[in-house]
Amino acid sequence: MVILSTFEHSSFDIPRTFRGYAVTYAPNKKKLDAHAVLVYSLLFFGAFLLLIPFYWMLSNSLKTEAEASKVPPTLLPLASYVDIEGEPLEVSLGEVNEAQGTVTVTIKAGDAHPRTGETLTVAQSEVERRFTPRWANYPASLKRMNFTDALANTTVITVLCVIGQILSSSLVGFGFARFRRTLPHREAVHETIAHEGAALITTSSVLLCGFSVLLLASFLPTCHFGLLTGVAIAAALLGDLVVLPGLLLLFPRLAPAPAQPRAPFELEPPPEPPTSAA
Repeated sequence: MVILSTFEHSSFDIPRTFRGYAVTYAPNKKKLDAHAVLVYSLLFFGAFLLLIPFYWMLSNSLKTEAEASKVPPTLLPLASYVDIEGEPLEVSLGEVNEAQGTVTVTIKAGDAHPRTGETLTVAQSEVERRFTPRWANYPASLKRMNFTDALANTTVITVLCVIGQILSSSLVGFGFARFRRTLPHREAVHETIAHEGAALITTSSVLLCGFSVLLLASFLPTCHFGLLTGVAIAAALLGDLVVLPGLLLLFPRLAPAPAQPRAPFELEPPPEPPTSAA
C-alpha cells in the first residue's frame, strides 16, 4: 500500500488485482495546450479592461478634489512636497515661471502647523511628488452625504446589471449547447450568434445608456468613470460578438462535445490459467 501511494502519480503503470481482474492504473496526464493559453490570456486581458473603471474610482477616492480634477489625470494619488528647513511639508502648486525655473507654492501642512498658508517661491527641482493616499476622505464623505440612500441605489443598480448579464450569458450558452448537438461546429456558432446576439446587444446597450448619464456630471472624476465604464462595456460586447466566435471557429477544440467521465483505472481480463500437461 505504501508503494502504491508513493507511485500513484508517477508515469509507471501499477498492476493490482481486483476480484480476479488485473487492474492497471492509468494516470491522467495533461500537457500544456497552446490553445488554452491563448484563450486564458484573452480572458485575463478582458478582465483587466473591466477592472480599469473600478481602479479609477478607487484611485480618485484617495485624492484631493483638486488632484482628482487635474488634467491630465494621474493614475495614483500623489501630493507635492517641499523640504523646508529640513522638514518635508505638503504644498499646493501655484504659478510657474518657466524662464526662471521656479514655482509658487502654498504650504498645506494642516491647521495645527504654524506655517500653514504661507506662500513661497521655490525651484521646480525642489518639488517632490509622493504617493499620498487620503484615507480620511472616507469618514469625511460619510458625514457629508446620506450614505444609506447612496448604498441602496448602488445595490439596486448593481444587482439588476448582474442579473441581466447572467440571463443573457446563460441564453447564449444554452443556445450554443442546443445547436451543437444537431449542427456542425461552424453552423452552430453562426446560429448561436444569429439567435442570441440580440440579447447581448440589448443588455449592453441598456448598460451603456445608464453609464452615459455620468458623462453629464459636473464632477470630472465621475465623467471619467462613466467614460471608462462605457468603453469597458463596449469592449466586452465586441469580444462577445467578434472575438469569441472567431476563437470558436479557429479552435474547435475550445468547445468540445460533452465528454464521458473517465474511469481512474482500466480493467483487463484475468490471465488464462496454465494448462496442465496430459
